[in-house]
Amino acid sequence: MTLRQKLKKHFDTDFPISGGTGKSEDDPIILHLAEPNDYIGLEYEILECLGIIREIEWQKTRQVHLVHNGRHLDRIDITFVKEHSACKTPKTESYYFDFTECADPMWTLGDDLPEDGGLDFLSDTDKPS
Repeated sequence: MTLRQKLKKHFDTDFPISGGTGKSEDDPIILHLAEPNDYIGLEYEILECLGIIREIEWQKTRQVHLVHNGRHLDRIDITFVKEHSACKTPKTESYYFDFTECADPMWTLGDDLPEDGGLDFLSDTDKPS
């Protein structure tokens, strides 16, 4: 079952996604252009749904914009806040989203980002005071 099918089954919502599990740069969750074009909101909605399915609470610790193989990716790092007692998963995870289709067409791949480099968006808790 694909991630899109799993989310539709659990939440009766057909998210505009395809692709992989989001566990690596080479297997990202691919976001498709939809109206309104709120791909960042879609990323967080998918993560929230995955947390509900897995019975975990999480918070974002970091978000990084990458260019990988000519594609725009967001890597979102999450830290587990509260886990179901039977859950044996790691305390932190990263999810990769390919938002190339949703990116502003005026962006030129590589003009502002090195290949596999990125812009780093830290959470409020990670910012220096």
